[in-house]
Amino acid sequence: MSPIEENHLVCAGATDTGRLRTNNEDSFYLDSARGILMVIDGMGGRAAGEIAAEIALRAVRRRLERRTGSVKERIREAITLANNEIYREAVSRPERAGMACVLTVAVIEGGVVTVGHVGDTRLYQLRDGRIEKITRDHSPVGILEDRGELTEIEAMRHPGRNEVSRGVGVAERAPDDDDFIEIFERSLTPGAALLLCSDGLSDSITSAQMLSIIEQYAGRPEEIVERLIAAANAAGGKDNITTIYAANRRSGSGDSARRGSRIRKIVWPLVTAAPIVAHKGT
Repeated sequence: MSPIEENHLVCAGATDTGRLRTNNEDSFYLDSARGILMVIDGMGGRAAGEIAAEIALRAVRRRLERRTGSVKERIREAITLANNEIYREAVSRPERAGMACVLTVAVIEGGVVTVGHVGDTRLYQLRDGRIEKITRDHSPVGILEDRGELTEIEAMRHPGRNEVSRGVGVAERAPDDDDFIEIFERSLTPGAALLLCSDGLSDSITSAQMLSIIEQYAGRPEEIVERLIAAANAAGGKDNITTIYAANRRSGSGDSARRGSRIRKIVWPLVTAAPIVAHKGT
């Protein structure tokens, strides 16, 4: 069975600069045929964050497209390769010192989504009319939120919200280093959907607002990502905003969510022979 027959994905992705920033340090990548989705948020300032995100996108994509080893091994190796390439670039170029990124990578094969995650980009799963955040923010505020010591809205408004405790490119790493890559698997049942995003979305609108938009525009992935970004901009657009929406249409019954602006690039293939890449400079 080919990846195209196996995944039955309907995907859309978009990235937007937001209303307060002049450059976009986010990148995204989606390849519905291979079942690869990723959102990357660069850090570093003076355009170095953009460079870190571009390096990560290229390195992760290059490794994931070689289908050798288990999916978990591929993801660990891909993120580690990206990490070490960014770190070497930052060390060798003083003007890029301190650049890094955070990212969430999802690979869907055989009805299973395998996730590799570092930082505070996010992955939500939608099914049976519910939305669930299935990644943990690697940040002091994120830990408090996950423990229930802060509400979602309190965490969104916290002055330390942008601090992260893990990053890609901060130091040299090995694939199995502790406190680096968080990796796990989830089933992607027929009719379920995934939402990946940078904190430009999740710090601007709540998960309930995300779900409301997805339910309202169920079956129209391109409109879902456009409306999500528009909502984040309407809430202030204080950061770059990137999101990917991917629905598993194997059942043919539509999104499970249904049952219960300045957009730089939007795509909505049923399947793609060629992957979609969006990052700075495109």
